[in-house]
Amino acid sequence: MARRRETVRVRAFLREFSLWSLVAVGLALFHRALFFGETFYFRDLWKPFLPQKRLFAEMLANGILPLWDPYLHGGQPLLANPNFSLLYPSQILYLLLDPSLALSLEVAGHIILAGVAMYLLARALGLSSSSAFLAGAVFGYCGCTLSLGNLLNRLLAMPYMPLTIMYSHLYAVERRRSRALCAIACGMIQALAGSPETSALTLALLLAWLLFAAREGARPLRVIGGWLAFCAAVLASAAVLIVPAIEMYLQSVRAGTGTFESFAERSLHPWRLLDLILPGFLGPVDIIRDFWGAAQLDRGSPYLLSIYFGALALSLAIFGGVEPSDSGHGHLAPGIRRMLLAFMLGSILLSLGRFLPGARLLYEWAPPIRIFRFPEKLLIGAAFPCALLAAWAVDRILASPPRAGVWLARGLWVLTVAAVAGAALMAWCEPGSIAVQQMLFDRVAPHISRGLQLSLAHCAVVSVGGALLVSSSGRGRRAGLAGLLLLDLLVAGRGLNPTASRELLSAQPDAARLARRLAGPGRLYRDTDPPDVYIYFPTSSTLYQSLWMNAVLDEFRASAYHIPVVFHYDFDGMAPCRTVFLGGLVETLPWRERLPFLSSAGVSLVLTADPAPLPELVRLGRVENRSNTEFYFCSNNAGIAPACLVGSYSSAIDDRDAIEQMLAGFDPRKRVVLSNAPAVDHASASNQASGEIRLVADRPGGQIFDVRSESGGFLVIPQNYYPGWRTSVDGVTTAELRANYAFVAVRLGAGRHLVERRYQPWTVPVGAGISALALLLLILWTMWGRHDEHTRRPVAPS
Repeated sequence: MARRRETVRVRAFLREFSLWSLVAVGLALFHRALFFGETFYFRDLWKPFLPQKRLFAEMLANGILPLWDPYLHGGQPLLANPNFSLLYPSQILYLLLDPSLALSLEVAGHIILAGVAMYLLARALGLSSSSAFLAGAVFGYCGCTLSLGNLLNRLLAMPYMPLTIMYSHLYAVERRRSRALCAIACGMIQALAGSPETSALTLALLLAWLLFAAREGARPLRVIGGWLAFCAAVLASAAVLIVPAIEMYLQSVRAGTGTFESFAERSLHPWRLLDLILPGFLGPVDIIRDFWGAAQLDRGSPYLLSIYFGALALSLAIFGGVEPSDSGHGHLAPGIRRMLLAFMLGSILLSLGRFLPGARLLYEWAPPIRIFRFPEKLLIGAAFPCALLAAWAVDRILASPPRAGVWLARGLWVLTVAAVAGAALMAWCEPGSIAVQQMLFDRVAPHISRGLQLSLAHCAVVSVGGALLVSSSGRGRRAGLAGLLLLDLLVAGRGLNPTASRELLSAQPDAARLARRLAGPGRLYRDTDPPDVYIYFPTSSTLYQSLWMNAVLDEFRASAYHIPVVFHYDFDGMAPCRTVFLGGLVETLPWRERLPFLSSAGVSLVLTADPAPLPELVRLGRVENRSNTEFYFCSNNAGIAPACLVGSYSSAIDDRDAIEQMLAGFDPRKRVVLSNAPAVDHASASNQASGEIRLVADRPGGQIFDVRSESGGFLVIPQNYYPGWRTSVDGVTTAELRANYAFVAVRLGAGRHLVERRYQPWTVPVGAGISALALLLLILWTMWGRHDEHTRRPVAPS
């Protein structure tokens, strides 16, 4: 790579018909969401992603710095949470457009952008436009990428994998600093998307790429040094998100409490490897009653809805990796191609997690792998090498005599025969069909047999079509292969990103309006559903499950309607660890023992299917829903929201002691359990406290209380005890005390006091300063490089 060659003009590729054909495919695929008033809604999109993006935009529109989210988990950082991608450039769409439309543009746009990015890389590496089209189709529309449509932060990061590799490769070849700056910018934007797993895969792939390319001249140690400098530049430029995110991580359950069992929970079942070549192997994911693959999956549902690449794409990729030829088809030497094949196979194998021999040792001795949290995420790394190797293989086969692909064609014929035999077995051999279903899915049903027959038939048709095109000598083979492969992926990917009317999804349910009125300044506690809930669906579409969850404010749905909730499902593992622990404890306790914890957390409203939990919880109304279960709103008059003045306290030796004291006849309105009591003057604390509390201001990230106390005491505030909060009493900074295990107390003397709390984390300005300095240095470095190139340019003789 040391030798220089003619400069690659990336802009010229943007005018090619093949690239715009790839864009047109994406526009056609997502036409309902882009042009016909619908939007994406499936799974996580309308739970953690869209509500937080909408909240961020609303705060900015109202002149509020969006640092703190008061609605989730009893309060937690908003900007610092990388899962919400709030500093990613496309967040501006939520400031300018309707949130549902912005979501449609973001999801569809980034799937299209992923294909375009891979197209540009393939062209920059010297592959033909038709093969680059094929590479973009595989990368953008394979099952893994389409499945990220409901895992938004990971989808946002995908296009920058090929772009980072492209600009890094061009810099290594051309030695133009502007290329390095573009590569760093791509890495930075990918980091701002908030998917550390995708960033880690990109950096690992980049190091392998540069090391194998270094065989052409560069020294490996120098390559590793340059890669480390690149990593440092990316991390520094994205510090505005990374520094606050590290602090949030350290306060979450993820920090230091991970186990191999929790890491390996989402491991890919070995039988599911068939999903690589059999579309819909687990059943249609958008039709609830027809999904038959739950027995193979942790939690009964897949993390990635589909891992389908297709028999044709995988066969081409394997051929591209093992083919020894170095005939100049693109700038992919055999060493790089073998590395890409190993990377693809390694990603697939490692995704097996606990099913892989030695997985526990790998977890213990290779700590960086823990960043993936779920092994199934490693499959994201297979999309890049599969796409690029398949494209190279097409150029190699079609630029050579037909015999170049003879072994590939034979393999496809063998796969065709196997798929036809399997379909025949499922259709005409009932004992065999039953045995296969029991072995794979632990259940037998006619619709499972029909689904597997269609899946095997699909595989057979694609395999025979690929075999005929590879072994033929016609002039249209390249276009035929690209078209067949694209059609294969689009048919297999139908249903992975369902849409529904924007108005239908954005309509506020009656339960949300009622809960906002009943909760007052307090929080909502949503009890877990009983195990025998059965939802009445007008059809089997997952849309009705989503609408039902909205109607009964399931999990943390109430937070989407600006209703503060606490003790709910920690969906991303980034919630404050003490609050998560209390939530898990509360679920195991009977109602009598739950009540003190709910009251200390400021819960004023409970939504439960239990018709009579306690006499203290007064039933207020019923929530109408389409199920066999009735849900009720109950008020909790013992809640201490928005704050409570307490005179009596007790000290806790440790967290366990604090919990035990709260379980032993604890009333948060009369006593507070302090976990850092040494900061308190024990002699001056009275047994009773009386006074008046008035909430002067309550905004996200800040509160002001006007407190009148006759004898002094502790102002107990049911907000999470969290670093970054600054409290002043009458303008004098005062230390907060950790109260009732997870919340806040402030010591007050007798008289009238103005208590002000503000969330001002040091991590945000420090991170922003590091990013600004890094970007300035990078720009100056690039400009200096241009100056050097200009001064070294030879002058023509006169």
